[in-house]
Amino acid sequence: MKLLYKRQKLWLLTITVLASSCKIMYTPTTIRPNMLQQKGDFHVGFNGFAMGEIYGGYAVTNHFGVTASVSGANEKTNHDDSYTDTNNNIVTTNEKKLVKRRDIEFSGGYFTQISESSTFEVFGGYGKFHSTDYFTFTDNAYPDRSQSYKINSLSYNRIFIQPAVGYRSNHFDLYYANRFSNISFGSRHNDFISENSVVARFGFSRVKFMAQLGLTIALNQHYEEYLPITCGFGISYCFSSNQY
Repeated sequence: MKLLYKRQKLWLLTITVLASSCKIMYTPTTIRPNMLQQKGDFHVGFNGFAMGEIYGGYAVTNHFGVTASVSGANEKTNHDDSYTDTNNNIVTTNEKKLVKRRDIEFSGGYFTQISESSTFEVFGGYGKFHSTDYFTFTDNAYPDRSQSYKINSLSYNRIFIQPAVGYRSNHFDLYYANRFSNISFGSRHNDFISENSVVARFGFSRVKFMAQLGLTIALNQHYEEYLPITCGFGISYCFSSNQY
């Protein structure tokens, strides 16, 4: 037990160092194979990793489906400080920062059943991300020094294609997906990355819990830093007239 605990601490420390040693500009959304089998199938769900995500997918025909997702997160920091003014009085101050991250994504693509329990799909789509930083500084002795302002800190667009193959059963699904994304940071530059992911779902025929583990690889001379390892957790509801 002690060895397992030490290994867990080492793993968490490694992730923390990787995340904090560089400024991460790209916030990944969860990779979601769609599980569609035939016309009329639909699924909805909630996932969480860097942001909370609500998503849905619908099979328009027996081999074509569409998806959409909305993601968001708020990150707050609060810092109290003090200084000595010219009258040797100790003045307390407070700094607050709120970062709002928002993402919207649409996709459409082809799906087919390889066999009764296995599927293949390839979806392509578009996503847009935007984050805004809000700052508030409060001087408790000199209110005229207090100030609030916001900065539109980051935005980017991405175009992606995502093939996936997987096994599906009544109580367990296992998928592999690879999302190739071209991320455009406006006039600054474009990065091209590969986001590999293994997705497992387990539960009941219509309601399943989801766990994802992914590896991100830069495919060009990238300008931004990316989290090398990603993970996600969630729950989904899937309706299909071809339930097991």
